[in-house]
Amino acid sequence: QAKITNTTQVVGAAVESLSGSDATAIVYTNTASTSPNTKDVPSLKYLSYRLVLQRDHTRWLVTKMTTITSLDLTPKF
Repeated sequence: QAKITNTTQVVGAAVESLSGSDATAIVYTNTASTSPNTKDVPSLKYLSYRLVLQRDHTRWLVTKMTTITSLDLTPKF
C-alpha cells in the first residue's frame, strides 16, 4: 500500500443564485497529491464545483455537488 497525501485549498467561491432557502454556489479548488509511487512528484489538479444548498434553520447544507471543470496539470515524464 502506498501512502498518499492530499491537500486541497478553496481558492474562490461565488453565489450563483439565491431564492429563499435554496442557493447555488460555484467553488474553485486546487488539489495536490503526493505518493512514494510517483517519487513524491505532486499531482496537481484544478477543479470547480457547482454546489446546490438548502438552508436548515441557520445552517446551509450541501445537497448536491457536481464537478464543472477539471484540469490536470500533473507533470508527465
